[in-house]
Amino acid sequence: MKTDGNRQVSLLDYVVAYLDVLGQKEKLNKLRKLPTNEEEEAEFIDNATQTYSAVAHLRDGLQNSLDLYKQATYNSIDDTPGLDRVKASGMKGLVEIEHQFSFFSDSIAVTSPYHDFYGKPAIQNIFGVLMSLSGMMVASLANRTPVRGAVEVGKGFGWPEGGVYGPIMSDVYGFESQIALYPRIVIGYTLHNCIYEWIKEFENKSAHYIKYDGVIEACKKIIYTDKDGMPTLDYLGHQYFQIAKTAPVIKAQVELGWKFVNCEYERYKDTKEPQMALRYSLLKEYYMSRLNIWDIQYD
Repeated sequence: MKTDGNRQVSLLDYVVAYLDVLGQKEKLNKLRKLPTNEEEEAEFIDNATQTYSAVAHLRDGLQNSLDLYKQATYNSIDDTPGLDRVKASGMKGLVEIEHQFSFFSDSIAVTSPYHDFYGKPAIQNIFGVLMSLSGMMVASLANRTPVRGAVEVGKGFGWPEGGVYGPIMSDVYGFESQIALYPRIVIGYTLHNCIYEWIKEFENKSAHYIKYDGVIEACKKIIYTDKDGMPTLDYLGHQYFQIAKTAPVIKAQVELGWKFVNCEYERYKDTKEPQMALRYSLLKEYYMSRLNIWDIQYD
């Protein structure tokens, strides 16, 4: 369609992950004034490291995770016995979807089209996003940089330079700011329903869906229902563990994350900051329910 400015735009379906890096505002405020002595300079560098560097690290880590997942998918296709080049090329095209990153102060939005080049749900890509978000959550807590967020499907207008504007941004921001409450990634109702629609289509042996048997099941298994009834990314659950268990560094990150969460819980539990106490109480509860999967002991 055309707008009043005669600009050609399209309202399309997008998958958007909206991530808020917690605890940044106070540190960002300390960067308003440049240092005037060595002591102030040391504090300035420390705050810059905990703000800009922390967000950049998360962005780069998430991008690397998406790239690694894409490459692993390519390798899996190449290793499939009896697959001809034309079909292999077509299968690789299904994961050739670019992810756009947008930044708003201490928040990151990662967007990609919901549909592939054939107009079908980009199931492989969406699972890749969920897996990459799982890795990001593990790494962020290991680095003492907690993140809260949401991922959802909805309508939006794509900007020429990348990113999306439209109802989906309002929806995913609402999930993050009003529902997520503590460091976790909530799954929007539309995306959650889409996954169950894929399951129905697979059971009905619809052509597009039967080739994603394991992927659709994995999308279902990487989500759990949290105590408040919200579908939530199970980044420490069995599904992510099955992929990550061969990498010792990830188990080490889980252990570091657990130490950070427990430390923050002890720090806030008896203070006059009930929101922080609740935040880390809920997060500690989640970790304790999953540490046995990673063969990690807790006192």
